[in-house]
Amino acid sequence: MKKLDIDQSSIAEVFLSHAHFYHIGGLSAFLNENDNVIIGGLHGFNEFELFKDFGMICHIHCTKNIAKIKSLYPEKYIEGGVGKTIEI
Repeated sequence: MKKLDIDQSSIAEVFLSHAHFYHIGGLSAFLNENDNVIIGGLHGFNEFELFKDFGMICHIHCTKNIAKIKSLYPEKYIEGGVGKTIEI
């Protein structure tokens, strides 16, 4: 992102399809610079402690850990799905 002159704080949403490194590599470093993002996707993602400071969590894919995420962060969890509109 630095090489492309992208200001990380300008990014408000991050969408992940699944937890293979070529999709999530660098996510922890990115969140250290910008923890005010919405992350969607999360298929297979299980680093739940990364969500602790998020204002909102919404799945947008067949998240296999959805029940765990809901139980850990019920006040932050918003049900997602195809065609769902979320107002922020």
